Amino acid sequence: MATIITRTATTISLNWVVEAAAISLRSIAGKTYVKVFLTPKQGLSGSARLNQEIKAFMKANFSPEIPLKEVVFMEELPKTRSGKLLRRVLRAHEHGLPSGDPTKLME
Repeated sequence: MATIITRTATTISLNWVVEAAAISLRSIAGKTYVKVFLTPKQGLSGSARLNQEIKAFMKANFSPEIPLKEVVFMEELPKTRSGKLLRRVLRAHEHGLPSGDPTKLME
């Protein structure tokens, strides 16, 4: 079961997700939105239907002030050696910045 934690410190557990991370971003217009990266349980894939279900779930359980704009399905999220999710790597990737080599952190 994965837990999604946003900057508002709201925690939601999802049974069909192995792990997830959320980052906040700003649009060109200056509005803040959330982008979620997740790894679905084995046997599930990132389909359009699952994407819509996740967006509906998030809309029902999180504040509408910071809307969920995008869901990205990944086989594995970047982590440190101790298993902490590296949101900075996700943010750097979103902004086109160098994030270092997260694979070296897992060795």
